[in-house]
Amino acid sequence: MKQRSGGAFIAVVLALSIASRVAAWEATVDGTDHQRQDGATAVAVGPSGDVFATGFTDDNNFVVVKVSGTTGNILWRQTVAAPTGPYPYGRAITVDGAGDAVVAGGGNMTLIKLSGATGAMVWSYTLSGSTDSFGLALALDGAGDVLGGGTQRNAAGGKDFVVVKLSGTTGAELWPPQRIGGLTSDVNIANVVRADPVGDVIAAGVIDDHSFDLVKLSGASGAELWRHAGGEAVAAAVDGAGDVVAVGWDFIVVKVSGTNGTEAWRHSNDFGRAVALDAMGDVFVAGDVQNATEGHSDGAVVKLSGATGTELWPVQVISGTAGLGDHVNDLAVDAVGDAIVAGQTWDVGTDFTILKFSGSTGERLWFTTIDGTEFGAQDLASAVTVDGAGTIAAAGTTVNRREMTGYDFTVARFSDRISGKKMALSGDGSTRTLSVSSRDPLILASGHGVPADPTVGGAVLELSNPTTAETAAVMLPASNWSGNTPRLFPGTQKYRYTDHGSAHSSILIQSGKRLKIRSRGPIPFSLNEPSQGSLAVKLTIGTGGFRYCMRFGRTILADLPGRFVATDTPAPDHCP
Repeated sequence: MKQRSGGAFIAVVLALSIASRVAAWEATVDGTDHQRQDGATAVAVGPSGDVFATGFTDDNNFVVVKVSGTTGNILWRQTVAAPTGPYPYGRAITVDGAGDAVVAGGGNMTLIKLSGATGAMVWSYTLSGSTDSFGLALALDGAGDVLGGGTQRNAAGGKDFVVVKLSGTTGAELWPPQRIGGLTSDVNIANVVRADPVGDVIAAGVIDDHSFDLVKLSGASGAELWRHAGGEAVAAAVDGAGDVVAVGWDFIVVKVSGTNGTEAWRHSNDFGRAVALDAMGDVFVAGDVQNATEGHSDGAVVKLSGATGTELWPVQVISGTAGLGDHVNDLAVDAVGDAIVAGQTWDVGTDFTILKFSGSTGERLWFTTIDGTEFGAQDLASAVTVDGAGTIAAAGTTVNRREMTGYDFTVARFSDRISGKKMALSGDGSTRTLSVSSRDPLILASGHGVPADPTVGGAVLELSNPTTAETAAVMLPASNWSGNTPRLFPGTQKYRYTDHGSAHSSILIQSGKRLKIRSRGPIPFSLNEPSQGSLAVKLTIGTGGFRYCMRFGRTILADLPGRFVATDTPAPDHCP
Protein backbone atom coordinates (compact mmCIF):
# COMPACT_ATOMS: atom_id res chain seq x y z
CA MET A 1 0.00 0.00 0.00
CA LYS A 2 1.24 3.48 -0.79
CA GLN A 3 1.15 6.02 2.02
CA ARG A 4 2.20 9.61 2.45
CA SER A 5 5.10 8.87 4.71
CA GLY A 6 8.74 8.21 5.22
CA GLY A 7 11.57 6.91 2.93
CA ALA A 8 13.25 3.71 1.80
CA PHE A 9 13.91 2.12 -1.54
CA ILE A 10 13.21 -1.63 -1.41
CA ALA A 11 13.97 -4.23 -4.05
CA VAL A 12 11.37 -6.94 -4.00
CA VAL A 13 11.61 -10.57 -5.01
CA LEU A 14 8.33 -12.47 -5.01
CA ALA A 15 7.63 -16.16 -5.31
CA LEU A 16 4.05 -17.09 -6.08
CA SER A 17 2.08 -20.27 -6.56
CA ILE A 18 0.80 -20.69 -10.08
CA ALA A 19 -2.75 -21.03 -8.80
CA SER A 20 -3.05 -18.11 -6.44
CA ARG A 21 -1.52 -14.93 -5.14
CA VAL A 22 -1.74 -15.64 -1.41
CA ALA A 23 1.48 -14.65 0.31
CA ALA A 24 3.18 -17.16 2.56
CA TRP A 25 6.17 -15.12 3.72
CA GLU A 26 8.35 -12.09 3.17
CA ALA A 27 12.04 -11.69 4.04
CA THR A 28 14.29 -8.64 3.85
CA VAL A 29 18.01 -8.27 3.12
CA ASP A 30 19.52 -4.95 4.15
CA GLY A 31 22.85 -3.30 3.37
CA THR A 32 24.95 -1.43 5.92
CA ASP A 33 24.41 2.08 4.47
CA HIS A 34 20.72 2.90 4.66
CA GLN A 35 21.15 5.93 2.43
CA ARG A 36 22.32 3.82 -0.47
CA GLN A 37 20.44 1.48 -2.75
CA ASP A 38 19.86 -2.25 -2.36
CA GLY A 39 18.20 -4.17 -5.18
CA ALA A 40 17.31 -7.59 -6.58
CA THR A 41 18.13 -8.08 -10.23
CA ALA A 42 17.48 -11.79 -10.82
CA VAL A 43 15.75 -14.71 -9.14
CA ALA A 44 15.51 -18.49 -9.51
CA VAL A 45 13.73 -21.36 -7.80
CA GLY A 46 15.71 -24.43 -6.75
CA PRO A 47 14.69 -28.10 -7.03
CA SER A 48 13.27 -28.13 -3.49
CA GLY A 49 11.26 -24.94 -3.96
CA ASP A 50 13.69 -22.65 -2.15
CA VAL A 51 14.25 -19.22 -3.67
CA PHE A 52 17.63 -17.86 -4.76
CA ALA A 53 18.16 -14.19 -5.60
CA THR A 54 21.05 -11.97 -6.59
CA GLY A 55 21.59 -8.25 -6.91
CA PHE A 56 23.34 -5.63 -4.84
CA THR A 57 23.45 -3.84 -1.51
CA ASP A 58 24.89 -0.41 -0.77
CA ASP A 59 24.83 0.42 -4.51
CA ASN A 60 27.49 -2.06 -5.64
CA ASN A 61 28.02 -5.03 -3.30
CA PHE A 62 27.53 -8.30 -5.21
CA VAL A 63 25.03 -10.25 -3.05
CA VAL A 64 23.42 -13.70 -3.33
CA VAL A 65 20.82 -15.06 -0.92
CA LYS A 66 18.91 -18.31 -0.42
CA VAL A 67 15.53 -18.18 1.26
CA SER A 68 13.53 -21.13 2.53
CA GLY A 69 10.56 -21.74 0.28
CA THR A 70 8.59 -23.01 3.28
CA THR A 71 9.23 -20.44 6.02
CA GLY A 72 10.83 -17.42 4.35
CA ASN A 73 13.85 -17.66 6.62
CA ILE A 74 17.11 -16.53 5.03
CA LEU A 75 19.13 -19.75 4.89
CA TRP A 76 22.31 -18.04 3.83
CA ARG A 77 23.61 -14.76 2.42
CA GLN A 78 26.88 -14.24 0.57
CA THR A 79 28.57 -11.00 -0.41
CA VAL A 80 30.87 -11.85 -3.31
CA ALA A 81 34.29 -10.21 -3.52
CA ALA A 82 34.04 -9.48 -7.23
CA PRO A 83 36.49 -7.15 -9.02
CA THR A 84 35.38 -3.55 -9.30
CA GLY A 85 34.27 -2.01 -12.58
CA PRO A 86 30.96 -1.18 -14.28
CA TYR A 87 27.90 -2.88 -12.78
CA PRO A 88 29.80 -4.72 -10.01
CA TYR A 89 26.88 -6.85 -8.86
CA GLY A 90 24.91 -9.98 -9.65
CA ARG A 91 23.01 -9.80 -12.95
CA ALA A 92 21.82 -13.37 -13.62
CA ILE A 93 21.25 -16.50 -11.55
CA THR A 94 20.30 -20.12 -12.14
CA VAL A 95 20.23 -23.29 -10.03
CA ASP A 96 21.63 -26.63 -11.17
CA GLY A 97 20.13 -30.08 -10.63
CA ALA A 98 22.02 -30.51 -7.35
CA GLY A 99 20.55 -27.28 -5.99
CA ASP A 100 23.76 -25.24 -6.25
CA ALA A 101 23.53 -21.63 -7.43
CA VAL A 102 25.42 -20.25 -10.42
CA VAL A 103 25.59 -16.48 -10.73
CA ALA A 104 26.93 -14.04 -13.34
CA GLY A 105 27.81 -10.40 -12.89
CA GLY A 106 30.66 -8.50 -11.34
CA GLY A 107 32.58 -5.43 -12.42
CA ASN A 108 34.97 -7.67 -14.38
CA MET A 109 32.82 -10.41 -15.93
CA THR A 110 32.59 -12.83 -13.03
CA LEU A 111 30.82 -16.20 -12.77
CA ILE A 112 30.56 -18.07 -9.49
CA LYS A 113 29.10 -21.28 -8.17
CA LEU A 114 27.87 -21.43 -4.59
CA SER A 115 26.89 -24.46 -2.56
CA GLY A 116 23.12 -24.58 -2.36
CA ALA A 117 23.34 -26.09 1.12
CA THR A 118 25.71 -23.57 2.73
CA GLY A 119 26.40 -20.72 0.31
CA ALA A 120 30.10 -21.57 0.39
CA MET A 121 32.07 -20.75 -2.73
CA VAL A 122 32.54 -23.84 -4.93
CA TRP A 123 34.45 -21.96 -7.61
CA SER A 124 34.90 -18.47 -9.03
CA TYR A 125 35.85 -17.40 -12.55
CA THR A 126 36.86 -13.95 -13.77
CA LEU A 127 37.36 -13.13 -17.46
CA SER A 128 40.98 -12.37 -18.24
CA GLY A 129 41.96 -9.11 -19.92
CA SER A 130 40.48 -5.65 -19.41
CA THR A 131 38.69 -5.13 -16.11
CA ASP A 132 36.15 -2.99 -17.97
CA SER A 133 33.79 -5.89 -18.52
CA PHE A 134 30.65 -7.36 -17.02
CA GLY A 135 28.53 -10.48 -17.21
CA LEU A 136 24.93 -10.18 -18.37
CA ALA A 137 23.78 -13.66 -19.37
CA LEU A 138 23.90 -17.15 -17.94
CA ALA A 139 22.67 -20.65 -18.81
CA LEU A 140 23.44 -24.29 -18.10
CA ASP A 141 23.72 -26.94 -20.80
CA GLY A 142 22.45 -30.49 -20.52
CA ALA A 143 25.69 -31.66 -18.92
CA GLY A 144 25.52 -28.99 -16.22
CA ASP A 145 28.33 -26.92 -17.73
CA VAL A 146 28.04 -23.14 -17.52
CA LEU A 147 27.57 -20.68 -20.39
CA GLY A 148 28.18 -17.01 -19.75
CA GLY A 149 27.74 -13.93 -21.91
CA GLY A 150 28.65 -10.28 -21.61
CA THR A 151 30.99 -7.62 -22.89
CA GLN A 152 34.62 -6.49 -22.45
CA ARG A 153 36.56 -3.37 -23.44
CA ASN A 154 39.03 -4.01 -26.27
CA ALA A 155 42.28 -2.28 -27.28
CA ALA A 156 40.53 -0.01 -29.79
CA GLY A 157 38.23 1.44 -27.11
CA GLY A 158 35.16 -0.48 -28.20
CA LYS A 159 33.59 -3.48 -26.53
CA ASP A 160 33.65 -7.12 -27.56
CA PHE A 161 30.70 -9.54 -27.56
CA VAL A 162 32.02 -12.30 -25.24
CA VAL A 163 30.86 -15.88 -24.63
CA VAL A 164 32.53 -18.35 -22.26
CA LYS A 165 31.94 -22.00 -21.45
CA LEU A 166 33.04 -23.33 -18.07
CA SER A 167 33.06 -26.70 -16.37
CA GLY A 168 30.09 -26.88 -14.05
CA THR A 169 32.23 -28.91 -11.65
CA THR A 170 35.42 -26.82 -11.47
CA GLY A 171 34.74 -23.50 -13.23
CA ALA A 172 37.65 -24.12 -15.61
CA GLU A 173 37.38 -22.83 -19.19
CA LEU A 174 36.30 -25.62 -21.54
CA TRP A 175 37.29 -23.50 -24.54
CA PRO A 176 38.90 -20.06 -24.87
CA PRO A 177 36.56 -17.07 -24.49
CA GLN A 178 34.93 -16.29 -27.82
CA ARG A 179 35.16 -12.59 -28.62
CA ILE A 180 33.33 -10.91 -31.50
CA GLY A 181 34.33 -7.36 -32.28
CA GLY A 182 38.11 -7.59 -32.36
CA LEU A 183 40.08 -4.37 -32.75
CA THR A 184 37.10 -2.10 -33.45
CA SER A 185 35.52 0.82 -31.64
CA ASP A 186 32.03 -0.61 -31.96
CA VAL A 187 29.89 -1.67 -29.01
CA ASN A 188 29.28 -5.41 -29.03
CA ILE A 189 27.33 -7.10 -26.22
CA ALA A 190 26.07 -10.63 -25.60
CA ASN A 191 22.71 -10.11 -23.89
CA VAL A 192 21.59 -13.76 -23.97
CA VAL A 193 23.13 -17.23 -23.96
CA ARG A 194 21.21 -20.49 -24.41
CA ALA A 195 22.10 -24.14 -24.93
CA ASP A 196 20.39 -26.07 -27.72
CA PRO A 197 19.30 -29.72 -27.41
CA VAL A 198 22.64 -31.09 -28.64
CA GLY A 199 24.80 -28.84 -26.46
CA ASP A 200 25.72 -26.14 -28.94
CA VAL A 201 25.51 -22.52 -27.82
CA ILE A 202 23.19 -19.77 -29.01
CA ALA A 203 24.23 -16.22 -28.14
CA ALA A 204 22.19 -13.12 -28.94
CA GLY A 205 22.85 -9.42 -28.61
CA VAL A 206 24.34 -6.55 -30.55
CA ILE A 207 27.33 -6.53 -32.89
CA ASP A 208 28.62 -3.46 -34.74
CA ASP A 209 26.62 -1.07 -32.52
CA HIS A 210 23.06 -1.71 -33.65
CA SER A 211 22.77 -4.91 -35.67
CA PHE A 212 20.47 -7.67 -34.45
CA ASP A 213 22.69 -10.68 -34.06
CA LEU A 214 22.28 -14.34 -33.30
CA VAL A 215 25.40 -16.47 -33.22
CA LYS A 216 25.67 -20.23 -32.91
CA LEU A 217 28.87 -21.65 -31.46
CA SER A 218 30.01 -25.23 -31.26
CA GLY A 219 29.47 -26.58 -27.78
CA ALA A 220 32.60 -28.70 -28.18
CA SER A 221 35.07 -26.05 -29.39
CA GLY A 222 33.42 -22.60 -29.32
CA ALA A 223 33.89 -22.25 -33.08
CA GLU A 224 31.30 -20.07 -34.83
CA LEU A 225 28.84 -22.20 -36.82
CA TRP A 226 26.61 -19.45 -38.22
CA ARG A 227 25.51 -15.86 -37.66
CA HIS A 228 22.23 -14.05 -38.34
CA ALA A 229 22.02 -10.24 -38.32
CA GLY A 230 19.06 -7.86 -38.23
CA GLY A 231 18.65 -5.62 -35.13
CA GLU A 232 19.60 -5.64 -31.43
CA ALA A 233 18.50 -8.91 -29.82
CA VAL A 234 17.52 -8.62 -26.16
CA ALA A 235 15.99 -12.06 -25.54
CA ALA A 236 16.01 -15.50 -27.16
CA ALA A 237 14.65 -19.01 -26.69
CA VAL A 238 15.46 -22.38 -28.25
CA ASP A 239 12.74 -24.89 -29.11
CA GLY A 240 12.90 -28.68 -28.94
CA ALA A 241 14.13 -28.93 -32.54
CA GLY A 242 17.02 -26.54 -31.84
CA ASP A 243 15.50 -23.65 -33.79
CA VAL A 244 15.87 -20.18 -32.30
CA VAL A 245 13.32 -17.44 -31.63
CA ALA A 246 14.68 -14.01 -30.72
CA VAL A 247 13.16 -10.61 -30.01
CA GLY A 248 14.65 -7.14 -30.06
CA TRP A 249 14.16 -3.47 -30.83
CA ASP A 250 11.06 -2.49 -32.80
CA PHE A 251 9.36 -5.64 -31.41
CA ILE A 252 11.07 -7.61 -34.17
CA VAL A 253 10.58 -11.31 -33.57
CA VAL A 254 12.47 -13.75 -35.77
CA LYS A 255 12.68 -17.50 -35.93
CA VAL A 256 15.76 -19.00 -37.51
CA SER A 257 16.87 -22.51 -38.30
CA GLY A 258 19.12 -23.99 -35.66
CA THR A 259 20.95 -25.85 -38.41
CA ASN A 260 22.15 -22.93 -40.55
CA GLY A 261 20.63 -19.68 -39.21
CA THR A 262 18.25 -19.25 -42.15
CA GLU A 263 15.29 -17.05 -41.24
CA ALA A 264 11.99 -18.96 -41.13
CA TRP A 265 9.67 -16.02 -40.35
CA ARG A 266 9.58 -12.49 -38.96
CA HIS A 267 6.98 -10.55 -37.00
CA SER A 268 7.16 -6.85 -36.10
CA ASN A 269 5.32 -4.51 -33.77
CA ASP A 270 6.97 -1.98 -31.46
CA PHE A 271 9.57 -2.93 -28.81
CA GLY A 272 10.09 -6.48 -27.53
CA ARG A 273 11.78 -7.26 -24.24
CA ALA A 274 11.11 -10.94 -23.56
CA VAL A 275 10.26 -14.19 -25.32
CA ALA A 276 9.20 -17.64 -24.08
CA LEU A 277 7.93 -20.84 -25.67
CA ASP A 278 5.18 -23.22 -24.60
CA ALA A 279 5.36 -27.01 -24.79
CA MET A 280 4.05 -26.96 -28.37
CA GLY A 281 6.77 -24.56 -29.51
CA ASP A 282 4.41 -21.60 -29.91
CA VAL A 283 5.86 -18.22 -29.04
CA PHE A 284 4.91 -15.64 -26.41
CA VAL A 285 6.47 -12.20 -26.78
CA ALA A 286 6.19 -9.30 -24.35
CA GLY A 287 7.32 -5.69 -24.52
CA ASP A 288 5.90 -2.25 -25.26
CA VAL A 289 3.68 -0.81 -27.96
CA GLN A 290 3.13 2.85 -28.71
CA ASN A 291 -0.22 4.33 -27.68
CA ALA A 292 -0.86 6.65 -30.63
CA THR A 293 -3.87 8.28 -28.96
CA GLU A 294 -2.21 9.21 -25.67
CA GLY A 295 1.38 9.48 -26.95
CA HIS A 296 2.99 7.05 -24.53
CA SER A 297 3.87 3.39 -24.34
CA ASP A 298 1.68 0.55 -23.12
CA GLY A 299 2.83 -2.87 -22.07
CA ALA A 300 1.88 -5.70 -24.39
CA VAL A 301 1.94 -9.47 -24.81
CA VAL A 302 1.13 -11.54 -27.92
CA LYS A 303 1.16 -15.24 -28.85
CA LEU A 304 2.53 -16.34 -32.23
CA SER A 305 2.48 -19.63 -34.05
CA GLY A 306 5.85 -21.32 -33.71
CA ALA A 307 5.46 -22.73 -37.21
CA THR A 308 4.46 -19.59 -39.14
CA GLY A 309 4.82 -16.54 -36.87
CA THR A 310 1.15 -15.59 -37.33
CA GLU A 311 -0.73 -14.23 -34.33
CA LEU A 312 -2.69 -16.93 -32.50
CA TRP A 313 -4.38 -14.19 -30.51
CA PRO A 314 -4.04 -10.44 -30.88
CA VAL A 315 -1.76 -8.16 -28.91
CA GLN A 316 -3.07 -7.76 -25.35
CA VAL A 317 -2.42 -4.21 -24.15
CA ILE A 318 -1.43 -3.60 -20.52
CA SER A 319 -2.17 -0.09 -19.30
CA GLY A 320 -2.47 1.54 -15.89
CA THR A 321 -5.09 4.06 -14.86
CA ALA A 322 -2.91 7.17 -15.24
CA GLY A 323 -1.98 6.69 -18.90
CA LEU A 324 1.59 7.92 -18.45
CA GLY A 325 3.59 5.03 -19.90
CA ASP A 326 3.46 1.36 -18.93
CA HIS A 327 6.06 -1.33 -19.57
CA VAL A 328 6.45 -5.09 -19.63
CA ASN A 329 9.93 -6.26 -18.70
CA ASP A 330 9.74 -10.05 -18.65
CA LEU A 331 7.50 -13.08 -19.08
CA ALA A 332 7.40 -16.80 -18.38
CA VAL A 333 5.13 -19.65 -19.48
CA ASP A 334 3.75 -22.14 -16.96
CA ALA A 335 3.19 -25.88 -17.33
CA VAL A 336 -0.35 -25.45 -18.68
CA GLY A 337 0.75 -22.91 -21.28
CA ASP A 338 -0.46 -19.69 -19.66
CA ALA A 339 1.74 -16.57 -19.70
CA ILE A 340 2.96 -14.76 -16.58
CA VAL A 341 4.01 -11.18 -17.28
CA ALA A 342 5.99 -8.78 -15.07
CA GLY A 343 6.37 -5.03 -15.48
CA GLN A 344 5.14 -1.66 -14.28
CA THR A 345 1.87 0.20 -14.70
CA TRP A 346 1.04 3.79 -13.83
CA ASP A 347 -1.54 4.47 -11.14
CA VAL A 348 -0.41 6.89 -8.42
CA GLY A 349 3.21 6.51 -9.43
CA THR A 350 4.11 3.19 -11.04
CA ASP A 351 3.19 -0.18 -9.61
CA PHE A 352 5.09 -3.47 -9.46
CA THR A 353 2.66 -5.44 -11.64
CA ILE A 354 2.26 -9.15 -12.35
CA LEU A 355 -0.40 -10.49 -14.71
CA LYS A 356 -1.51 -13.89 -15.98
CA PHE A 357 -2.94 -14.43 -19.48
CA SER A 358 -4.68 -17.51 -20.82
CA GLY A 359 -2.42 -19.29 -23.27
CA SER A 360 -5.38 -20.48 -25.33
CA THR A 361 -7.36 -17.22 -25.65
CA GLY A 362 -5.17 -14.34 -24.47
CA GLU A 363 -7.76 -13.44 -21.83
CA ARG A 364 -6.33 -11.66 -18.81
CA LEU A 365 -6.94 -14.12 -15.97
CA TRP A 366 -5.64 -12.10 -13.05
CA PHE A 367 -3.36 -9.27 -12.12
CA THR A 368 -1.87 -7.99 -8.91
CA THR A 369 0.25 -5.02 -7.92
CA ILE A 370 2.90 -4.64 -5.22
CA ASP A 371 3.63 -1.20 -3.82
CA GLY A 372 6.07 0.45 -1.48
CA THR A 373 5.06 2.92 1.20
CA GLU A 374 6.12 6.06 -0.65
CA PHE A 375 3.12 7.77 -2.19
CA GLY A 376 3.52 8.26 -5.94
CA ALA A 377 6.84 6.42 -6.22
CA GLN A 378 8.00 4.28 -9.13
CA ASP A 379 7.79 0.58 -8.30
CA LEU A 380 8.44 -2.06 -10.95
CA ALA A 381 8.78 -5.78 -11.59
CA SER A 382 11.86 -6.49 -13.68
CA ALA A 383 12.07 -10.28 -13.98
CA VAL A 384 9.90 -13.36 -13.64
CA THR A 385 10.37 -17.13 -13.83
CA VAL A 386 8.25 -20.21 -13.13
CA ASP A 387 9.44 -23.70 -12.25
CA GLY A 388 7.91 -27.07 -13.07
CA ALA A 389 6.21 -27.27 -9.68
CA GLY A 390 4.32 -24.06 -10.40
CA THR A 391 6.23 -21.60 -8.22
CA ILE A 392 6.49 -18.16 -9.78
CA ALA A 393 9.42 -15.98 -8.76
CA ALA A 394 9.51 -12.30 -9.68
CA ALA A 395 12.15 -9.68 -8.93
CA GLY A 396 11.75 -5.93 -8.88
CA THR A 397 11.75 -2.75 -6.86
CA THR A 398 9.45 -0.88 -4.52
CA VAL A 399 10.15 2.49 -2.96
CA ASN A 400 9.54 3.00 0.76
CA ARG A 401 10.02 5.99 3.04
CA ARG A 402 8.59 4.53 6.18
CA GLU A 403 11.27 1.99 7.06
CA MET A 404 14.35 3.25 8.89
CA THR A 405 16.48 0.55 7.26
CA GLY A 406 16.66 2.62 4.09
CA TYR A 407 17.20 0.67 0.89
CA ASP A 408 16.20 -2.95 1.41
CA PHE A 409 16.38 -6.05 -0.76
CA THR A 410 13.21 -8.03 -0.05
CA VAL A 411 12.25 -11.62 -0.82
CA ALA A 412 8.72 -13.00 -0.53
CA ARG A 413 6.97 -16.21 -1.46
CA PHE A 414 3.31 -16.52 -2.36
CA SER A 415 1.27 -19.70 -2.18
CA ASP A 416 -2.30 -20.94 -2.40
CA ARG A 417 -1.66 -22.72 0.92
CA ILE A 418 -2.28 -20.54 3.96
CA SER A 419 -2.32 -21.04 7.69
CA GLY A 420 -5.65 -21.11 9.49
CA LYS A 421 -6.63 -19.38 12.70
CA LYS A 422 -9.79 -21.33 13.51
CA MET A 423 -12.38 -23.65 11.97
CA ALA A 424 -15.69 -24.80 13.46
CA LEU A 425 -18.28 -27.04 11.75
CA SER A 426 -21.43 -28.25 13.47
CA GLY A 427 -25.10 -29.09 12.98
CA ASP A 428 -27.10 -31.74 11.18
CA GLY A 429 -27.40 -32.41 7.45
CA SER A 430 -30.14 -29.85 6.86
CA THR A 431 -28.44 -26.99 8.67
CA ARG A 432 -24.72 -26.78 9.11
CA THR A 433 -22.82 -23.91 10.64
CA LEU A 434 -19.32 -23.31 9.23
CA SER A 435 -16.84 -20.74 10.50
CA VAL A 436 -13.30 -20.38 9.12
CA SER A 437 -10.73 -17.64 9.68
CA SER A 438 -7.19 -16.88 8.62
CA ARG A 439 -5.20 -13.79 9.56
CA ASP A 440 -2.15 -13.10 7.42
CA PRO A 441 -0.70 -9.63 6.69
CA LEU A 442 0.42 -10.88 3.28
CA ILE A 443 -2.88 -12.28 1.95
CA LEU A 444 -3.25 -10.92 -1.56
CA ALA A 445 -6.34 -10.75 -3.79
CA SER A 446 -6.52 -10.13 -7.52
CA GLY A 447 -7.15 -6.76 -9.06
CA HIS A 448 -10.61 -5.83 -10.31
CA GLY A 449 -12.32 -6.56 -13.59
CA VAL A 450 -10.63 -9.88 -14.45
CA PRO A 451 -11.85 -13.49 -14.07
CA ALA A 452 -10.08 -13.83 -10.71
CA ASP A 453 -12.24 -10.96 -9.41
CA PRO A 454 -15.19 -12.73 -7.66
CA THR A 455 -17.57 -9.95 -8.73
CA VAL A 456 -16.84 -11.15 -12.29
CA GLY A 457 -16.41 -14.92 -11.97
CA GLY A 458 -17.98 -15.80 -8.61
CA ALA A 459 -16.38 -18.44 -6.39
CA VAL A 460 -16.71 -21.99 -5.07
CA LEU A 461 -16.31 -23.01 -1.41
CA GLU A 462 -15.25 -26.64 -0.93
CA LEU A 463 -15.16 -28.63 2.28
CA SER A 464 -13.44 -32.03 2.32
CA ASN A 465 -12.18 -34.81 4.54
CA PRO A 466 -8.75 -35.88 3.22
CA THR A 467 -9.10 -39.30 4.88
CA THR A 468 -12.55 -40.34 3.65
CA ALA A 469 -12.42 -38.23 0.44
CA GLU A 470 -15.88 -36.84 1.17
CA THR A 471 -16.32 -33.44 -0.49
CA ALA A 472 -19.04 -30.81 -0.49
CA ALA A 473 -19.16 -27.67 -2.62
CA VAL A 474 -21.14 -24.46 -2.27
CA MET A 475 -21.49 -22.15 -5.26
CA LEU A 476 -20.97 -18.43 -4.53
CA PRO A 477 -22.36 -16.48 -7.51
CA ALA A 478 -20.78 -13.24 -8.70
CA SER A 479 -24.03 -11.32 -8.07
CA ASN A 480 -23.56 -11.65 -4.30
CA TRP A 481 -19.97 -10.34 -4.31
CA SER A 482 -18.91 -6.72 -3.95
CA GLY A 483 -15.47 -5.10 -4.12
CA ASN A 484 -13.85 -1.90 -2.98
CA THR A 485 -13.92 -0.24 -6.39
CA PRO A 486 -12.67 2.19 -7.37
CA ARG A 487 -9.57 1.29 -5.42
CA LEU A 488 -7.54 4.16 -4.03
CA PHE A 489 -4.28 2.25 -3.93
CA PRO A 490 -3.16 -0.94 -5.69
CA GLY A 491 -2.69 -3.89 -3.37
CA THR A 492 -5.56 -2.95 -1.04
CA GLN A 493 -8.28 -5.02 -2.70
CA LYS A 494 -11.15 -6.17 -0.52
CA TYR A 495 -14.04 -8.41 -1.55
CA ARG A 496 -17.15 -9.29 0.41
CA TYR A 497 -19.76 -11.98 -0.21
CA THR A 498 -23.23 -11.68 1.31
CA ASP A 499 -26.16 -14.08 0.90
CA HIS A 500 -29.22 -13.79 3.14
CA GLY A 501 -31.07 -16.68 1.47
CA SER A 502 -31.40 -20.29 2.59
CA ALA A 503 -27.61 -20.68 2.73
CA HIS A 504 -26.90 -17.65 4.86
CA SER A 505 -23.24 -16.91 4.09
CA SER A 506 -20.71 -14.14 4.40
CA ILE A 507 -17.10 -14.10 3.23
CA LEU A 508 -14.48 -11.37 3.56
CA ILE A 509 -11.19 -11.38 1.65
CA GLN A 510 -8.99 -8.43 2.58
CA SER A 511 -5.54 -8.04 1.07
CA GLY A 512 -2.86 -7.74 3.71
CA LYS A 513 -5.15 -8.75 6.55
CA ARG A 514 -7.56 -11.65 6.62
CA LEU A 515 -9.90 -14.23 5.15
CA LYS A 516 -13.17 -14.93 7.01
CA ILE A 517 -15.88 -17.41 6.05
CA ARG A 518 -19.26 -17.72 7.79
CA SER A 519 -22.02 -19.99 6.50
CA ARG A 520 -25.23 -21.38 7.99
CA GLY A 521 -27.44 -23.54 5.81
CA PRO A 522 -27.75 -26.85 3.94
CA ILE A 523 -24.07 -27.70 3.42
CA PRO A 524 -24.10 -31.28 2.00
CA PHE A 525 -21.44 -32.75 4.27
CA SER A 526 -22.23 -35.73 6.55
CA LEU A 527 -20.06 -35.10 9.64
CA ASN A 528 -21.41 -38.38 11.08
CA GLU A 529 -18.18 -40.37 11.49
CA PRO A 530 -16.92 -41.00 15.02
CA SER A 531 -14.19 -38.47 14.25
CA GLN A 532 -12.93 -36.48 11.27
CA GLY A 533 -9.20 -36.37 12.04
CA SER A 534 -8.79 -33.31 9.85
CA LEU A 535 -10.86 -31.19 7.50
CA ALA A 536 -9.74 -29.12 4.50
CA VAL A 537 -11.24 -25.89 3.20
CA LYS A 538 -10.65 -24.48 -0.28
CA LEU A 539 -12.03 -21.23 -1.66
CA THR A 540 -11.56 -20.93 -5.44
CA ILE A 541 -12.14 -17.48 -6.93
CA GLY A 542 -13.60 -17.17 -10.43
CA THR A 543 -11.88 -18.79 -13.40
CA GLY A 544 -8.55 -16.99 -13.06
CA GLY A 545 -6.86 -19.48 -10.75
CA PHE A 546 -7.03 -17.72 -7.36
CA ARG A 547 -7.58 -20.09 -4.48
CA TYR A 548 -7.00 -20.28 -0.74
CA CYS A 549 -6.39 -23.66 0.92
CA MET A 550 -6.32 -24.59 4.61
CA ARG A 551 -6.23 -27.94 6.40
CA PHE A 552 -7.25 -28.05 10.05
CA GLY A 553 -6.15 -30.93 12.25
CA ARG A 554 -3.07 -29.92 14.20
CA THR A 555 -4.78 -28.49 17.30
CA ILE A 556 -8.23 -30.08 17.65
CA LEU A 557 -10.58 -28.80 20.34
CA ALA A 558 -13.56 -30.98 19.42
CA ASP A 559 -13.92 -33.95 17.06
CA LEU A 560 -17.09 -36.00 17.41
CA PRO A 561 -20.21 -36.74 15.36
CA GLY A 562 -21.86 -33.46 14.44
CA ARG A 563 -19.08 -31.18 15.65
CA PHE A 564 -15.48 -30.37 14.66
CA VAL A 565 -13.40 -27.48 16.03
CA ALA A 566 -9.70 -26.88 15.38
CA THR A 567 -7.31 -23.93 15.71
CA ASP A 568 -3.90 -22.63 14.73
CA THR A 569 -3.06 -24.84 11.78
CA PRO A 570 0.03 -24.32 9.61
CA ALA A 571 -0.21 -24.12 5.85
CA PRO A 572 -0.83 -27.55 4.28
CA ASP A 573 1.77 -29.33 2.17
CA HIS A 574 -0.39 -29.14 -0.95
CA CYS A 575 -3.66 -27.73 -2.21
CA PRO A 576 -5.90 -30.41 -3.75
